[in-house]
Amino acid sequence: FQVSQNKLYLTKNVSKTEFMHLKEFYPAYVQLMKNYSKKKIKSLLCPIYALFKFDKLYYVVMKNLNLGNYLDSKIRSYDLKGSIMNRYHSDPIVGHTRLDTNFQIDTNGIPMVLDCSFSGDIFEILSTDSSFLENNQCVDYSLYLIIDDDKKICEFKVIDYLRKFDIIKNIENKWKSLNGKDKPTIVNPTEYRNRFINKMKEYFIYNK
Repeated sequence: FQVSQNKLYLTKNVSKTEFMHLKEFYPAYVQLMKNYSKKKIKSLLCPIYALFKFDKLYYVVMKNLNLGNYLDSKIRSYDLKGSIMNRYHSDPIVGHTRLDTNFQIDTNGIPMVLDCSFSGDIFEILSTDSSFLENNQCVDYSLYLIIDDDKKICEFKVIDYLRKFDIIKNIENKWKSLNGKDKPTIVNPTEYRNRFINKMKEYFIYNK
């Protein structure tokens, strides 16, 4: 990551596969943002402002969600995928993002009440955003949650939505299922979206 001087943006190095996938659906992404803007509603997808290639490497420019506060002990961050498989940091320290199992332990399995200032129904927007990702064959995305215990505020966005469910992942999925191996690490876009939405509704209660 490279953070802009004003800390509002970051430039992230991505793989060529992710870059080409984003390039495919970026026009539809821009249209989705325009549709939200007309309704004066903000998407929960972390904004991507640009994509470019430089010196044989691929980059995207996106919003910096941490705003330089990731080393503050009063701020906790979680990367939530809606799965508990390999989703635990045994000894999370300041500045390290926690995962799904950490979140469930920290909340004692009780849904967190989201009393956030937000325009629109959070779960309805999340459903629309994840439907867009499903239609564009995106998987492996997360809800990135930042909690400021001092200010009693939170922020959340969907991140890492550039991974495409391709032929190789489809073969891995079917092979593991047929051979009784461990559950596939990546499921197809429809299964992924359904699991993601259902788990977010277990993790949170939205106080309108």
